[in-house]
Amino acid sequence: MPVYIVLDYDVLIQRLKTVCPLVNSPSLIAVIPSFVLRKLDANKNLCAEARPAIRMCEMWQTRGRIRVVTASTHTECCNSLAESVAAAGDVGAKSPRHALVAVLVEDLESFQDMQIPCKF
Repeated sequence: MPVYIVLDYDVLIQRLKTVCPLVNSPSLIAVIPSFVLRKLDANKNLCAEARPAIRMCEMWQTRGRIRVVTASTHTECCNSLAESVAAAGDVGAKSPRHALVAVLVEDLESFQDMQIPCKF
C-alpha cells in the first residue's frame, strides 16, 4: 500500500531537516501541493528559510523524490491523490486499491477541521 506524505509550507520552513529523511525514504511518497510551492516563492525575499526550502524541493524533484500535485488547498491535494489511487486500482489487478495519505504540518490547530477523503 502506498504511503503519501503531503508537505505543508510551515513544516518546510520550520522543520526542513526533519522532513529530509522522510522525503528520502523509499517507503514513502512525498507530495507537495502546488500552492505550497507558490507560497515559498512568494516569501523567498521575506523569509530567510524559504530559499533553502525551495532549493531542497528543486533537488528532490530532480531526483524524483517528490511529486508536485496541482492544488489550491491541502484537501484538494489529498482528494487528487485518493482519486488517482482509486483510478489506478480500477485499471489493473497489480495496482494498489488503497493508500495512506498523511499531511505533515507544523501547526496542528489550523488543520483540526480538515477532512481527508476516503475513496473506496
